[in-house]
Formats: sequence, C-alpha cells, structure tokens
Amino acid sequence: MSGANSSGIRGLIYQVEAYAGVRREGEDGKQCTLTDLERGSDDCVLRFADDTAFRVSYLVIRSHCKCANCKPRQENEQRRLEFEQEIARLRIEKPRVQPVGRYGIRFEWPTGCSSGIHSFEHLRFLAEELGTPI
Repeated sequence: MSGANSSGIRGLIYQVEAYAGVRREGEDGKQCTLTDLERGSDDCVLRFADDTAFRVSYLVIRSHCKCANCKPRQENEQRRLEFEQEIARLRIEKPRVQPVGRYGIRFEWPTGCSSGIHSFEHLRFLAEELGTPI
C-alpha cells in the first residue's frame, strides 16, 4: 500500500469491517471501530464509528507500540523515558498503513520498529488520552 491516501485506507478498513460483520467496542462500551485515518506529515487524524475524531502524533503512536521488542522497553519510567528519547531522535515521516485482520492496523515506518499491531481499541485509548479531539 505504498503511498495510500486516506480514502484508500478507509476503503480497506470498510472492507475488513464488512467481511467481519462486527463492530468493535472497548471494555467501557465505547465504539472503537476505526473508520478513517488521514495521514499527515507529523501526525494523523483518527475517526471512529461513533463520529469522534482525534489528531494523534506519530511520536505518541510509536512510543506506545505493544510489539514484543518495544513493550518491555516501557515497563518502568526510566526505560520509557529512554525509549521515547530514542524514538524522538528518529526521523518522523508519514508511514504506510495496512489493515490487520478485523481489529487493527500496522504502521510501516521508514525507520525503527514496524512490527507492532495497533488494535482499534489501543488507538482509541491513545487518541483519548494523548491526542487532541477535533
């Protein structure tokens, strides 16, 4: 999906949802289905099925990766700080995005880790806690 625009991402997400026939809800009952993703140069806009939208920086998404390589580096405050500093030194560029199953997406970064799968629920949490509502 090299260079995919937001309508391409939206189309893929809708295809996944249609195939799945399910709507994702978080533990708190909030609608977590991602319906659109607009990629900018430094951040992205995440839109969810309940018509909420948030602007989230790529730095936030990258520093909260839950893959087997990154998650252990977030276990305590000191390790998290070192991890965030390392990520901040990387060149931040617009990533490619691919849907993963019925529940998430994978960001393919030009530098650093690209193996993390970000569930819609995880992205909703990041958006609400560290993003900006729009």
